[in-house]
Amino acid sequence: MKIKIDAIDTLFFKDGKPFTMGEEVWANSMFPPPPSVIYGALRSHYFGLHPEVISKAGTSDDPTKDLVLNFFGIAVDGEVMFPTPLNLLFRKDAESDENNLIKTELVEFNGVSNYAYKYQLQSEQNEKVDSVSGSYLNGNSLTEYLFRTDKGLNALPLSQFISDEPKTGIGRSNSTRSAEDGKLFRTGMKRPSVKKESGE
Repeated sequence: MKIKIDAIDTLFFKDGKPFTMGEEVWANSMFPPPPSVIYGALRSHYFGLHPEVISKAGTSDDPTKDLVLNFFGIAVDGEVMFPTPLNLLFRKDAESDENNLIKTELVEFNGVSNYAYKYQLQSEQNEKVDSVSGSYLNGNSLTEYLFRTDKGLNALPLSQFISDEPKTGIGRSNSTRSAEDGKLFRTGMKRPSVKKESGE
């Protein structure tokens, strides 16, 4: 079974850092969220549609007890994307998204340093590079990477299909429904730039 989730508005998934309204003004967002967030959302949606069985939640008779997420990821224009392996590097001066990755090799570290490991990742190419953290590649590029072909590899930074959109909010009193002093805050919302899907 596959489930697709299309975002039609901004998204906000709070990271694990504690946030106290009134003491802090910025709430950090993360994307994509952990699979546990999607798992919880699916269960909540089910019980929202079937409130008559909500008393069974968390019991041996829980109708969602067999729910398992085998895969959770991002799709761009219907194509599943995968996190870029961290032993690749971005070409900083690449003129396009084609062939914009550099492979690294595991080499023995011979320098004098407090470096705790015997080996390090190193590229033989003398180019300016950047980290691939937060970027994604498609299935074809992942296959080429896994089979170590000589074909060009390319990845897309998350910013190409998810944009940041700061928003401002204010805490309200539950009793008066009016704004409370000192509870102005800002959040980093995420807006999909192109069609995006999550699958199970």
